[in-house]
Amino acid sequence: CSSDLLPNTKLIIPWQLEKFQPRLAAAKVNRPTAEYHLTCLPVLVQFVLASGTGAEQVTYLDCDMQVYHRLDDVFREIGTNSIAIVARPLSPPIGELAVRGTYNTGWLTFRNDDHARKCLERWRDHCLTWCHDPEKDDHFAKQTYVDDWPTQFSGVKVIGHPGVNLAP
Repeated sequence: CSSDLLPNTKLIIPWQLEKFQPRLAAAKVNRPTAEYHLTCLPVLVQFVLASGTGAEQVTYLDCDMQVYHRLDDVFREIGTNSIAIVARPLSPPIGELAVRGTYNTGWLTFRNDDHARKCLERWRDHCLTWCHDPEKDDHFAKQTYVDDWPTQFSGVKVIGHPGVNLAP
């Protein structure tokens, strides 16, 4: 399915994700809708990478992201790294959100390589097991699972561009 206004856009419907990853359908039954949507993110990225489009990488941006300039500098910074994440600013009042993880999942880039696929598989499994709001036992939704990526996976780039992730 595509739009005449956005001819290079392909609509992905939740049932397609559930068919791709059957455990997602079970999560849909045992979670509120918002938490189900949080759980979908790693499955969505895996689906796009596995879709056969030949995509070299996938970048996910939260729907509330605002972009004021071209992103060329950010993608140059990411370079050939397998995974790119953004640190959460810890200055007040944002510092109060630190309990929600060191990194903000509002921007995530995954290259279509073994390192990123391994990371996505583990993140998917964590989210399918537990992905809830509010915080519980040092976990918050899909975000706190990202905290150990720089030490657990090769090719992780923490984006340092000063214009990325300025707001909570």
